[in-house]
Amino acid sequence: MMKKQKIERAQTNKKQNLITIISLTLICAVFSFVVFSLTILTFTALQHLFRHLGWITEKNFANFAIIETVILFILLGCFISLLMINYPLNLINKVIHAFDMISKGDFSVRLSLGRTPILKRISGRFNNMAQQLESTEMLSNDFIGNFSHEFKTPINSINGFAKLILDDNLTAEQKEYLQIIIQESERLSKLSNSVLTLSKLEQQGILTNTDKVDISEQIRLVVGTLYHKWSAKNIDVIFDCDEFFTLGNREMLSAMWINLIDNAIKFSPEGGKIRIVISTTQTTLICTISNQGKPIPPEKQSRLFEKFYQTDASHSTNGNGLGLATVAKIVELHNGKVMLKKSDEKETVFEVTLNKA
Repeated sequence: MMKKQKIERAQTNKKQNLITIISLTLICAVFSFVVFSLTILTFTALQHLFRHLGWITEKNFANFAIIETVILFILLGCFISLLMINYPLNLINKVIHAFDMISKGDFSVRLSLGRTPILKRISGRFNNMAQQLESTEMLSNDFIGNFSHEFKTPINSINGFAKLILDDNLTAEQKEYLQIIIQESERLSKLSNSVLTLSKLEQQGILTNTDKVDISEQIRLVVGTLYHKWSAKNIDVIFDCDEFFTLGNREMLSAMWINLIDNAIKFSPEGGKIRIVISTTQTTLICTISNQGKPIPPEKQSRLFEKFYQTDASHSTNGNGLGLATVAKIVELHNGKVMLKKSDEKETVFEVTLNKA
């Protein structure tokens, strides 16, 4: 039965391909006929005009006819070539654009290439793939969100009980073990919160609770909040600029600055410098956050904003690979851009572009 179905499907595909070829041939033939007819009419009209002006005589008529024929076929060839090249190129560009959207994680993209059987099959196969990927992504996000929510409660309980036990009379070794339990449970709790935050952002398609936000003041507050981190490493944070405003969600933007500046602190060396600069164009605000330290390898730069991706393969630094993914989603919701502008031996620079309020 399966073999019979495969044979029937193959025969159907052959018929559809034949129909497509015949259709394209007919279209080209009709187009060529129209172009040829219009060209003949044009040259006939020109002949009459040139005869009237005395440019064509019986002596040079043969030469003019040869030139006219050559030009006619050149124009006809150019029109046919444009038709045959432009149409498939447009289809290829549509497919490339759709795959680019898929590669960026936008699984909502759909293709509609045309009405011919072969193009319908290509569109159908692509759309089916995109739909399956979209369903898988939604299922994955729901699972991660639900798991993180359920995971958070017991971890907080372990952390709370460990802190209670730590207050009792314990040996130094027992206290050391409890401190490890507390630290690791806090790390897991932070991971759970980060996953839940990112999961909510990914499910949010429209920006809500927007307000006019002073990003200069937000950055100052974040630098103050993280004082204990950068002062412990003797880092010099340089930020001095006027007030700049954007329209956005205040909490989201604050979380974005925390992630970016915390990253800059984490990867800065002892006694290093972090420089934060805000510049403007006619419609946008451009904030650059640069820090000294080891450069990010070029082969890892394209994956910086992926979930759970960490440039430090040894995982020796604190982090869970969700900070920059969260930043990217927040910026996307604000119709802005975030990018790694450069990373070399001198400095690593991240650039955030937001719309002016």
